[in-house]
Amino acid sequence: MTDLNQVIEECAELIKILCKVRRFGWFSYHPRYPEKLNIDRVQEEMLDVEEAIEKLRKEVSVICGGTREEYESW
Repeated sequence: MTDLNQVIEECAELIKILCKVRRFGWFSYHPRYPEKLNIDRVQEEMLDVEEAIEKLRKEVSVICGGTREEYESW
């Protein structure tokens, strides 16, 4: 998966849980996973988004600072 696709996927997962928070509340939980509150799931997804953005940031800096050949070999 490219770094761009990973950011898109992770953002979609964060949006999904945020929509559930809006509908059910921060301290609600999925019936199958009562041990994990929505707020916990939001924190996990936020970390995943931050990690994916950091990877993308590195890729973009290579693209901006390097030649096309350097990028394609990266």
